[in-house]
Amino acid sequence: MVVGNEVSGTTTIYQIDSPSEENFSHVFFTTLKPGLNMISLPLMPVIPYSARSLMAELGATTVIHLDSDTQQFVGYTADAPDDGFSIDGGKGYIVNVTQYKEAVFVGAPWTNLPSTAPSAPVSPQLSGAWGFVVSGNFEEGNYLVSVRNTRTDATATDYVRNGYFAATFADLSRSNVVEVGDLIEISVYDDVGNLVSNPAVHTVTVEQINQAFLSVTLNTRRLPSISALLQNYPNPFNPETWIPYQLNEGGQVDINIYDTHGRLVRTLEIGYREAGFHLDRSRAAYWDGRNTRNEQVASGVYFYQIQVGAHNAIRRMLVLK
Repeated sequence: MVVGNEVSGTTTIYQIDSPSEENFSHVFFTTLKPGLNMISLPLMPVIPYSARSLMAELGATTVIHLDSDTQQFVGYTADAPDDGFSIDGGKGYIVNVTQYKEAVFVGAPWTNLPSTAPSAPVSPQLSGAWGFVVSGNFEEGNYLVSVRNTRTDATATDYVRNGYFAATFADLSRSNVVEVGDLIEISVYDDVGNLVSNPAVHTVTVEQINQAFLSVTLNTRRLPSISALLQNYPNPFNPETWIPYQLNEGGQVDINIYDTHGRLVRTLEIGYREAGFHLDRSRAAYWDGRNTRNEQVASGVYFYQIQVGAHNAIRRMLVLK
């Protein structure tokens, strides 16, 4: 005999008589719409779900959850080398599906947990996504992958494990964290904070928004072939800017700033820096737009010069107020 109990919308729980597995005789149906959906596990399954098995069950492209210990979002994609995190009762998970899915869960009611699971399907993502995973492969080792959306300046990180990483953006208020056309910059650091690979930049496509993830394969570790001084950013600026550079060997770094008359305005004594890419704001040289007397400089063109051993280079920048 089957007894139906309508819960909400298209979600229904049934009790099916089963003399052999009486405790696991509950069935829960819910409809997932194309795009990102927020779900929780409504019933305790006979075999616990992992991120991989839940993806397979739902036909999902991505699963995301919030780690309660670190308060960081953790993503999972099919190219991961393991089964990922466990799927537990009473917790919310973001899943992405590309088509309507009638999900069916079978199991026993959770102890001291609600017997129903709230589901929050949303319309298909057209131009953006409120959950997004950047996953891929890098050589094994103690590396940190940093992923930055250059439009929003938001950053997500993950450590390489078994040659795999999954840096995750999400917003539970469902505001887009990534949009079509965004430039995603991916950098890899070693265990002492040195950049070990050329930053990779990828443009987000409609297909990747629909999948809610971007899969990349990064170049293996390599250092710059030459030392170079790069263009400051932002430029023009007011009142502060960052000056990126790269070194093919370590050395003492000093950056001198001059006005158009060749007068020294400020010296940035960076100190000793290892060979590598010193490009993002945590590693580039910083200038607050002040001279040696701690006064804000006037609007106009300035020149900045780097000196590292025998390497010497100069570029121009603009203060605009």
